[in-house]
Amino acid sequence: PLAFLREVGRILKPGGLLFATTPNWRCLERWRQGRACAALSPDGHIYYFTAETLARHLERAGFSRVRTRTRGCRVAPGTWSLRWLSLGERSGLGAQLLGFARR
Repeated sequence: PLAFLREVGRILKPGGLLFATTPNWRCLERWRQGRACAALSPDGHIYYFTAETLARHLERAGFSRVRTRTRGCRVAPGTWSLRWLSLGERSGLGAQLLGFARR
């Protein structure tokens, strides 16, 4: 993934914004569902990222002003209260990891 991000940085205009989304390895869904978690898809995902590892890859690829956040929790209804779901998202435990960075 680092070589790919470096190539994206090479072709992106100076000051251009990169937006990336990927499943969050550190999400509540994975902790709750284990191997049954929908994000664990070897056919669809070769690498898995946390907010820290995605930010580190973007910085190593030469991007600046790197920001990450998570959103959404895809867990079965009734297994988590809305309070826990919103806390998970605010705590970086949402199912979807978003990365923003400037070239």
